[in-house]
Amino acid sequence: MIAESLASAQREPEPSRLPSRRMRILVAHNAHIFRGGEDTVVEAEINLLRRHGHEVVLYHRDNAQLDALPRWQVAIDSVWSKRTISGVGQLLRSFQPHVIHAHNTFPLISPSLYIVAEHYQVPVVQSLHNLRLLCTQAMLTRHDRSCHDCVGRWPWRAVLHRCYRGSLTQSAVSAGIVSAHRALGTWRHRIRRYIVLNQMCREIFIRGGLPANKLCIKPNFVEGSIAPIDSAPNDKQYIDKQWTNKQSTNNQSIEHNLTGVRSANNVSIGHGNQPDQCNRRHGGLFIGRLSPEKGLHTLAQALQERPVTRITVCGSGPLQPLVEQTQGLDYIGFQQGAALRQRIANAEFLVMPSTGIESFGLAAIEAFACGTPVIASRHGGLREIIDHGRNGLLVAPGNADELADAIAYAVANPSDMRRMGLEAYQTYLARYTPERNFAMLMDIYHQALTPLPDSPISEHINAQTRAGTE
Repeated sequence: MIAESLASAQREPEPSRLPSRRMRILVAHNAHIFRGGEDTVVEAEINLLRRHGHEVVLYHRDNAQLDALPRWQVAIDSVWSKRTISGVGQLLRSFQPHVIHAHNTFPLISPSLYIVAEHYQVPVVQSLHNLRLLCTQAMLTRHDRSCHDCVGRWPWRAVLHRCYRGSLTQSAVSAGIVSAHRALGTWRHRIRRYIVLNQMCREIFIRGGLPANKLCIKPNFVEGSIAPIDSAPNDKQYIDKQWTNKQSTNNQSIEHNLTGVRSANNVSIGHGNQPDQCNRRHGGLFIGRLSPEKGLHTLAQALQERPVTRITVCGSGPLQPLVEQTQGLDYIGFQQGAALRQRIANAEFLVMPSTGIESFGLAAIEAFACGTPVIASRHGGLREIIDHGRNGLLVAPGNADELADAIAYAVANPSDMRRMGLEAYQTYLARYTPERNFAMLMDIYHQALTPLPDSPISEHINAQTRAGTE
């Protein structure tokens, strides 16, 4: 099987693989132990494609299965999985997809997916939800500091510093996967198109050695099913008035107000905007995986320094005990769907104090879709989503003082936050709706199905077109 797969490396898809309307798409995803934004995106894209009449089959593995497998088996399978070769091969023969859309393949699916896809001449589109191809830790951080040591280089430093979960063995396995398939040309030659979430990620992956012409920018999306304003009769009129009065607010004035808040130990609403009598929102909200890179230690410290409000926490993960023990944090467990959207719509602001680089930050656009402004760390993909002072506030990552200042500002200036919320909703409508995303996704699929200009199959298709037979 391996020999046959490698022998067919340069073959292009048959002309019949270029669909005119309905497509058959095989989606491959290795779910995480603690559900996060990536798992949500996979489900949302599958539902979106099916809603538009396309046939989708999911090849699914789950990291919850890891505890039942011997360590040596996981190490081998993460580099080369016989189960993937067999299972995906069977699906390719029976379903005959036009394209494979891969999401997370680490560790159980493995890069074997790309080899078997090549053998059956099915093009692969790979979504890069994080930076794992360049960094074993996936977020370009080490000891809570930015680190680019392995970008564009062999990742031996990741092994030396035990970057993956503090384990020498697991770091070696993770680095070995990247290195082995880099040597085999998997990343450059066996994937037809990559989906990256923003310009920042595209530039980093180009520096890391991926072909620039294969990197397509497509952000994530969410459904916008909850109105961004309260249902009280006077509420919209009030917001419109506030919006008109505050249009001249700029980043400089926001920074000035934050500086003013910084000097106060106890913040009163009366020191900022007058309270919004129609505002039915209350408190802050954190949603996401409860893990160190999400900045929960920073959030806990900020609330201890400046206990001006309470933050509701939705999610699951290893830092659940920290959340439950921190004064000012109200833990309500994992939520999703309509219940989660209602929580977001009822919050005055969403807080995203990530210390690890967020490739995107799905929670931010979930908030935008509900007209909820976001307080977030000033780095990674969040910096491209949030315009400081317009649809949210940005703070230095890991800086509890700045985070406390921003939360205090939000509490003291409710009408400013409502104005930012309305702008956040406009940002959502302009960039992150399902329909806009669907058009981008289909364009990327068709790029993956279109052969290179100088390939034999391209010449064949062009000949058919000239003859009027296609």
